[in-house]
Amino acid sequence: MNYILGGGGFTSRLVEEIRNKRGLAYSVASFFDPGKYPGSFEIILQTKNASARRGNRPRPATGGAYSKEPVSEKELEEAKNI
Repeated sequence: MNYILGGGGFTSRLVEEIRNKRGLAYSVASFFDPGKYPGSFEIILQTKNASARRGNRPRPATGGAYSKEPVSEKELEEAKNI
């Protein structure tokens, strides 16, 4: 699921929403941090200062998309083939 949300580079939902549709970031990604505490999940973005607040708040359709928008066959196939 992380691959589909933001771990899949230019094919991810976060890139599509924040970079492609809204033009708010050069780079955006998500990942699990295998640090000291389990379960740490992070979303990062690279943007200019003026866009930071808007880019830091993805639309609910992006973050909550798994409960509202099913994973497409294309997304599933791409995630399986990594």
